[in-house]
Amino acid sequence: MIIYEPTTDIEFITKCVTEPITWSARVDDGMIHVNPDMFFVQTDGKLWLRAGDYGLFVGEPRNSVTYEVHTMLLPEARGKAVDIAKGALHWMFYSTPCLKIITHVPSFNVLARRLSERCGMKFIGNNESSFLKGGVLYDQFIYGISKEELCHFQQ
Repeated sequence: MIIYEPTTDIEFITKCVTEPITWSARVDDGMIHVNPDMFFVQTDGKLWLRAGDYGLFVGEPRNSVTYEVHTMLLPEARGKAVDIAKGALHWMFYSTPCLKIITHVPSFNVLARRLSERCGMKFIGNNESSFLKGGVLYDQFIYGISKEELCHFQQ
């Protein structure tokens, strides 16, 4: 059983944010020269949701009912990522005033796109040429799910 809980444990947060696979997938060219070992994490205004020892889900409020979520799972989550992410969505919908969760996924990140879809998130838009990686502009696909949709998806 995975315990989901808000955390301010900077050591764990930093471990998840700077995990090499996570770091390389999330970092755009604007942060290419940032040393992940020297990365400073700000926790203000965000929900840092710890999923046991499997990783983090960071919720950034966009308004009173919508959160944008960033997923940072550790290698220990392999093979369990869908269940872990569904649990995090459920926790956010039933432990916060959140009614809608969205995420932006660079078009090249096939695993993150697949995870979003397998958790019941729907493709809701395309932010064209909005993520610079390796000197190339990629689209960011926007996925979303409402509290009502998650309840229906789980049945």
